[in-house]
Formats: sequence, structure tokens, C-alpha cells
Amino acid sequence: MEIKKSVPLKEMTTFKIGGPAQYFCAVENIDDLAEAQQFAVSNKIKTFILGGGSNILFSDQGFNGLVIKIQNDAVSLKQEISGKYAIQSGAGTPLSKLVAFSIKNSLTGLEWAVGVPGLVGGAIYGNAGAFGSEMKDHVSIVRTVDRERSDWSDLVEISCDDCRFSYRNSLFKENKDHIIWDCEINLSKGTKLEIERKVLEYASHRKKEQPSLAKFPSAGSVFKNPVVSEDVRKAFEHDREVKCRTNKVPAGWLIERCGLKGKRIGDAVISEKQANFIINLGKATAEDVIILISLIKMKVRNEFGVQLREEIQLVI
Repeated sequence: MEIKKSVPLKEMTTFKIGGPAQYFCAVENIDDLAEAQQFAVSNKIKTFILGGGSNILFSDQGFNGLVIKIQNDAVSLKQEISGKYAIQSGAGTPLSKLVAFSIKNSLTGLEWAVGVPGLVGGAIYGNAGAFGSEMKDHVSIVRTVDRERSDWSDLVEISCDDCRFSYRNSLFKENKDHIIWDCEINLSKGTKLEIERKVLEYASHRKKEQPSLAKFPSAGSVFKNPVVSEDVRKAFEHDREVKCRTNKVPAGWLIERCGLKGKRIGDAVISEKQANFIINLGKATAEDVIILISLIKMKVRNEFGVQLREEIQLVI
């Protein structure tokens, strides 16, 4: 394992924003992770665990410490248990690889994750979801390295119930001592043709509704979808001709109704295609994005009495 100095973090994120990490390393096994942690302890510096960098904004000044990128990406199929098939996946596995693996084995349940950037560990950390499904619906066990233990090779098994999953939240956001290492995901046997049909349907919807990461770097949805008053919910239902099951409405709709689509600060702009995305036109800074985030929160609060909360992780 090599520990590098002054590595540009913008190259590690889908936003393409961020200054340098004081130190950086990529780890593929537990021994490397333990070595990286020991380096940080010996040098009395902070650590930051990085996944795919798809839901994060780093400061323009970078990170003063050691950034550890998790890269254990092994995926395997375990035996059938009570009609379910368990996939064991490393935290460093790209979601795209996991979806492709499930399709290959005719396993259904992860079709919603097609096109979601990032790694499995990050998806568990933030309980990622789309189209009415979330990671919590499929994760059975998460294995972690507990920083407080002396023997890091002795992984801690945490059941789905004990992961304390909620909307875009989990135990791992609350307790940074647990580093997600791998997991087991339960899926059901399906028909490959039907699985592929669903994947194409969801992929087509994403392409239609969201800006392309390849063309417009972003961190995905900036804000969580908030719970609103009954009046605001009814206004949304009337405008979109839909019926909500709860008083939660899309943050993008609120931002759009405030007339903020296309609002630009520096090279950061609110997407014309999906108002809950801030995109980088090429030279956006973290400061540009933070100013836009503050503007959005103020406008939505003044217009609807709703306090938006960030879904992206701000490391500033």
C-alpha cells in the first residue's frame, strides 16, 4: 500500500470539485486498512473514508489529514436461504457491477439501482434508494471494522435491524467508529427478461429526468425530499397530477417553484433538467456550490416554510 501526498480530491468525486488531500491511500484488504489507520494515529491526523465520491462535496482547501479510499470489490453468490439468494459484496464494489452481477444470475430486487453512481459501502452508509426501494430492503448483514477494537481482522457483523436504516440515514452516519467493509444482500430469483426490462425502464427514466454525469459533473440530489404541510402537498399533487402516500414531496419541485432552475453562481448552476441537481460547468468551486445551497434553502424556506436538509455530504 502506498500513501501519497497532496492528491487532488476533485479527481476522486463525481462533482469534480475539491482541493488536495494532505495524504491519500487506496486499500483493498484489512491489513492495508489497519496500516493506514496506524499511519494516521502515528502522525496525529484525521482520517476520512471515501467510497465512490458520488454524493460528496470537498472543500476548496481539500482535507487536512488522510483520505482512505475503500477498494475491496469482490462479489460472490452464496447459497439459497429460504427462497432468497445472498450476494456477498465488498464495500468497494461499484453499484453498476452489483446490478450487472444480479442480472447475470437472474436475481431481482436491485433494478432500481441502475445508473446510481458510487459504491456499495456508500449506498449502505446513506441508505441509497430510488423508485420506492432502498438498500435497507435488501441488506441482511453488514460487516464492519470497528476502530475501537484492537484486532481489525475480527469483523463485526451487524444485522439489518441493527443498522438503524431510515430515509437516507443509517447507524454508520451516526457512529464513525464503524467502517463498512462488506455486506450480504438478499435477492429473489426472477426472470432474466423481466429483470432486463425493468432495468431498461429505470435507466430510461433517469436519462429523461436527470442530467448526465458524463456531460455535467454533479453530486446527484443535493437535498433530501422534505415532509411538508398539507397545503403544500396538495399544491404538488395538483401541479403534477399525482397522489402522494405521505406529506413528503420532491425537493426538486420546491426549488423549481421558486424559479431557481438555471440560477448560476460562478461555474455552479442549478440544473434546468432536475432542480435538485447542482452541476459543475467546468470550473465550479465548493464556495460556488455552498452559496447556491444557501440561496436555495432561503428561497424555499421563505416561499413554503420548509427547511431543506442536504443529502450530499459536505466535507468543508
